[in-house]
Amino acid sequence: MSLKEIIHIICNDSNSKLLVRWDNAPHHKNLSTYPFHKHLGPKIEATNEISLSDVLVSIEKTISN
Repeated sequence: MSLKEIIHIICNDSNSKLLVRWDNAPHHKNLSTYPFHKHLGPKIEATNEISLSDVLVSIEKTISN
């Protein structure tokens, strides 16, 4: 995987605190969806490859709560 292929999508709150970050950086090889994963604060979760529309829906749900 080249650096051009690594994707990071970051959503922070108004205080710059990380809410969620999706990425496909080649680490966390133990996850079933490697290299795709998301960071929820300090937590790492497996996630499938995600589209921009999926990200926008997730952000909308997060900020409407």
